[in-house]
Amino acid sequence: METTKEDFIMGEKYVVPLKEAITGVLHGRAGTFRILIDEEISGAKHFSLLVNTMNAGVTGDEHKHEVEHCWYILSGRGTMFMGGKAFPLEPEMAVFAPVNMLHKIVVGPDEDLTYVVVYAPPGPEQQLKKLGEHAFDAKKLGLIDHVSSFVREDEWTKKMISDEEETMKTSTVERKEIGLAVVGTGTIGKIRAVLARDYPGVGWLGVCDKNEKLARQVAEEAQADFYTTDYKELIKRSEVNATIVSTDENNHVGPTLAAVEQGHRLFIEKPLATNVKESRMVYDAIRKSGVDAVVGYTNRFRRRFLVIKEKIRTGEIGDVTTVTTRAFMNRMVPLATLRRTSERVNLQPMVVSGTHSLDMSLWLMEGKSPVELYARSIDKVLGPFGTKDATFGIFTMDDGAIWSMNISWALPIVWPGAVYGLEIGIVGTKGVITIDDTHRDLVLASEKPQWAGYRPEGFKPDYERHVEFLTSFPPGDVAYGQIWGPIREETHSWFSRLHTGIETPHATAWDGHRNLVLTMAMCLSAERGVPLKLPIDEGEFDS
Repeated sequence: METTKEDFIMGEKYVVPLKEAITGVLHGRAGTFRILIDEEISGAKHFSLLVNTMNAGVTGDEHKHEVEHCWYILSGRGTMFMGGKAFPLEPEMAVFAPVNMLHKIVVGPDEDLTYVVVYAPPGPEQQLKKLGEHAFDAKKLGLIDHVSSFVREDEWTKKMISDEEETMKTSTVERKEIGLAVVGTGTIGKIRAVLARDYPGVGWLGVCDKNEKLARQVAEEAQADFYTTDYKELIKRSEVNATIVSTDENNHVGPTLAAVEQGHRLFIEKPLATNVKESRMVYDAIRKSGVDAVVGYTNRFRRRFLVIKEKIRTGEIGDVTTVTTRAFMNRMVPLATLRRTSERVNLQPMVVSGTHSLDMSLWLMEGKSPVELYARSIDKVLGPFGTKDATFGIFTMDDGAIWSMNISWALPIVWPGAVYGLEIGIVGTKGVITIDDTHRDLVLASEKPQWAGYRPEGFKPDYERHVEFLTSFPPGDVAYGQIWGPIREETHSWFSRLHTGIETPHATAWDGHRNLVLTMAMCLSAERGVPLKLPIDEGEFDS
């Protein structure tokens, strides 16, 4: 018997009418999304297909995805900003966005922009579904019952700007209350818990630490609703819908996977894990689940780096050709880190601390990917503790750009910089940017010992420091009983991301995994004494 058109129309896995789409409001209420094909609707496992409309005159948020995706413009006009360049958008034009390529769309003032978008592999569309304050079932609300599935494109486009969509444009955004779990209440976990206490969108707060005394103390200071020594108990509580993982570097995997299983939105302190295999496992779990997960790279929220990012993105220095990155810190951090664990094999300067400057450099070099690296290390000071003093490396990027970076974390404890000093030089075809983030413009000398705010539990330095570079503590500084600076900006930005759905500069789970692989690759190149081709086979780290 011959198959008819009607047979395909009725086959729910093969033909999906527009009225069967999962429909909702895009981020920032900039327009609407319609999911037509994904695993839930059609059984498609390797891609998803949506038809989106952005309202006339709207400027979309700059963002990126951890998957490849493309657009095909159906109607309307606008501009795509991607890779530091501007591209006009018009009907019958296709656009491709590589993995983690930052981009944003500006829609022309006269007409809505309607386009097909395909994600491969799927994933971003699941985040749209889970945004409870934005997503809804249009069929149940009766918003698109009148739309025909088989009309001409021009007629269909006219339907997209109906009175019902005008209602969606003007409706009030519902703000979603945050039920927060903070797992790990050391220096950084404590700061984020206290910041949560004062954020109006956090309706419930629980904290956890394997040290019961510390968990109780932080719970009292943060006015938490609950505390425990068992992260599984906390994460499974019905009040919790978001989790911060701020345990020691070696202990991120368990809490992260537990939170993913519960569908929580996640903030994970770097790194995702301290070995590549576990990091890949965590990243894959996050990607497959569709949960919104970010990784703590606090420097992205410092004003100086945000303005530099904008200048590079808008082409002020042309195409970046060379980058030099130099990071240095006293040995307070590695000694404190190493004394907390006997699992030290991967607690190397690049993996633990250099990852910040690596992430910053790659973030500023948006759209460029490393294809080769060569690195060397030395261990004259910290070798007895099971780590290196310094690692130096040089990267070749896919467009021929050259990037050198290094970190030394063996400066003496008496060095006045609390933990991190950073210098970056960026040369482009039309200009140059130099960054001196060494904090030596504010110097304090005192008869009293200086801590600079970094007081990890149980750590006492071997020497007193009486000179301090003020503002050198990366998270920020305490004034009027509050912490001020980048960690406050980063944490509040994440809360706003959860509470209102806005886009933020946070590093993605893919960024976190990529950063670990590259820092580990630097260690591997230094160990073998040979250059490595990138991307590296992750199985190399198992040997």
